[in-house]
Amino acid sequence: MVTRVMLLPLILAALGLQAVDGETVTFLGHISRNKDDYPSFVSCPTGYFGIRCACSNDSDVCDGAYFDSNGGCTAFNTLNKPGIRAQVTCESLGSVINTVSVASTSKGWSNNPVASCPSGSHLIDCNFHYPWIQFETNRIFNINSDAQNGQCSLDRTCAHGGGCRVYAFCIFFA
Repeated sequence: MVTRVMLLPLILAALGLQAVDGETVTFLGHISRNKDDYPSFVSCPTGYFGIRCACSNDSDVCDGAYFDSNGGCTAFNTLNKPGIRAQVTCESLGSVINTVSVASTSKGWSNNPVASCPSGSHLIDCNFHYPWIQFETNRIFNINSDAQNGQCSLDRTCAHGGGCRVYAFCIFFA
């Protein structure tokens, strides 16, 4: 299970911006195969950008979900579970010029991952992917979202397998 805080309303208010019409819509990806680490993918339609990427099912059946650099949302099934769907919440916002997803590490995994937004961008969402989460006794991870510094981290280490990754989903405004 992953807990988080929605950052977009806070960031928009701090920058004096608001959504064009405030419309948010949610889309679900296909159901993944019932195999470990099988993905489900979904993206926002033209004119919208993602503000939240998650697994649609109970987090107990999910290894995590994250935005890719194109704003697509990918979620991963966990071991011995029936399959999951990626779920993306999208919002229309006319002043967005670019989004980027930054992984805590470009290769491999880390026990204490931290992901940071590039200079000039603003943190929108933090995500988490841990392929070995099924081996954790306590599967509850809290993602720390530091909007001021544009960083994402976890409240504890990923102790099993090769570790995990944290993703910072960042936005540039016009």
